[in-house]
Amino acid sequence: MHLEQFTAEGRLDADAAEELTWETTRYASRIHLTVGDRRVLAQNLAVCWDELDIGPGTVVLVEVADPMGDAAGEQRAIAGFVTKFQSLQKRPDQVEREPWLSRFAAAAHRRLR
Repeated sequence: MHLEQFTAEGRLDADAAEELTWETTRYASRIHLTVGDRRVLAQNLAVCWDELDIGPGTVVLVEVADPMGDAAGEQRAIAGFVTKFQSLQKRPDQVEREPWLSRFAAAAHRRLR
């Protein structure tokens, strides 16, 4: 079993939770997250991410256990999952941008006037 604890730098949203759910399929190990008093299987994040309320400053504990006892597999799983998790967080300084199509439509509308 491998454990890693980190403090979230940003917010976890639905899109990031969905990507993390898919990330778990890359590993044979079971990945659990503990946030506060809640413990969830990482492959269920897409349906329960909002209950965890992960935001800046939230302490997240990731636990990885391989059913076959493969320590190298556990290390790959925890490193890959935590790296992906940290890269997907929405930081407060990140500005939400409109989708490309919306910006394109607005520009086209301005030209037509």
